[in-house]
This record gives sequence, C-alpha cells and structure tokens, in this order.
Amino acid sequence: MPGKNVIYWNEIIRASERSAIIPQSIAAVIHAEAAKYRGGDWKPTSVCKDSKKSTKENTVYKSSAAGMTQFLNGTWMTETLRDGTYLYEKATEQGLVADKPLLNKKGEVVKNKKGEVVNEKKFQVSKDNWKNLKELKKGRYITGITPYPVHATAEVQQWLNLRFKPEYAIMAAVDYGVENLASLKRAGYNIDGLNDAEKAKLIYLTHHLGLSDAIHFIKNNITEDNAKKIINSTGGQ
Repeated sequence: MPGKNVIYWNEIIRASERSAIIPQSIAAVIHAEAAKYRGGDWKPTSVCKDSKKSTKENTVYKSSAAGMTQFLNGTWMTETLRDGTYLYEKATEQGLVADKPLLNKKGEVVKNKKGEVVNEKKFQVSKDNWKNLKELKKGRYITGITPYPVHATAEVQQWLNLRFKPEYAIMAAVDYGVENLASLKRAGYNIDGLNDAEKAKLIYLTHHLGLSDAIHFIKNNITEDNAKKIINSTGGQ
C-alpha cells in the first residue's frame, strides 16, 4: 500500500475481519481495482471516462463504473438489496431498504397459500415509492452507460454516489468478492484449497470480468469478441 493509501488501513482491517481474508490481500484487491493519482495513491472519485470521445463540454463514459472499486450501477444496487451485505446494512439503517409487499403484474399484493403477504427487498426511490431490482432497471433508475443515470431520483443518485466514499467502496468490494468466491465454490472449484493471495486474485478477476466471464476465463474459453468488449469497457479515470 504505497504512499497515502495507509489512510484507508482501518477500512482494510474491518474488511479483513468481515471476510476472514488477511488485510494484505484485501489491500491488493483494492490496489488492483482503483484508478490512481500520480505516485500510486488510490483515487476515490474515479469514473470510467472515454477520453477519446469526451470533450470539455461533454463527458462520455465507457460504462457506469464508479468509485475506488469501480462498481457498476446495477451491481451496486444488487449488493444493496442482498441481505447481509455492508450496503444492505447501511441502507436499512438509513431507511432506504425495507421488506415491502411483492406485487403481481396487476399491481396486486401477492399472498402465499396461508393467506400471508409475501414480502421482498425494495429500495425507496422517493417518498413512499419503493422498487425492487427488476423495477429499478425497468424504470431506468439505474440504466445507461453513465454513473449518473438520467432517470435516477435524488435518493437513487445519492446512494450511487456513495461509491465515491472509500469506506463503502472497500466494504462492498469485499462482500461482493466473498459472494463470488462462494459462487465459484458452488460451481465446483476448490476455493477452500486456496491461500488468501490466490483468493484475492479471484476476487479481482470476478469483479473485473463478472462471474460468468471469469468462469470462461478460468476455463480458457472466453471468446475474442468478449475479450475485446471487456478490455474496451474498463479503465477508470
């Protein structure tokens, strides 16, 4: 952890305790994910700009990735609504995520065979207006090749902007990484046989490529077209 990055050590330690992965490996993941200032200091305000297409008047983005750990809008909200994550805990504390009735296509409350209301996790996009992940995407609250979706409400954008807060970015990256390791284990990979440095590499790989493409990469059968798309869509600034 070069230079001023030591200021994030407390967050690294907390993430280590949360994940049972040594802090040095956590720091290695963040160092790999983060864009950097000159000298190697991590850049919390990083976004994925297209420098060739951007002008002084108009910024063009390669993707919606943002923050020190380059979370996409959709992944950030997915992790927010996943019970047990740091983001879920914080959003719940702030009253932004709660169990709300599941609605059918007609907008009617769904009940189980016992007549009990079925609940699901929803995010409060505005006062008394709650949406699940599918509705967030369908309503275009988090869609678009930009970290600042045009149709995002103030509440949604403020939450997405927490990607620029190191504490949130670091903890979320580790939670997401641990879940991806669990997914790889369920897919038959011997994750328990790896040391923490090896796990850190997989955490970075699955975050960078996404779980599906990471598995293709591991199997060495990722297509050339997909490889080019991945390369062109990465690189925070």
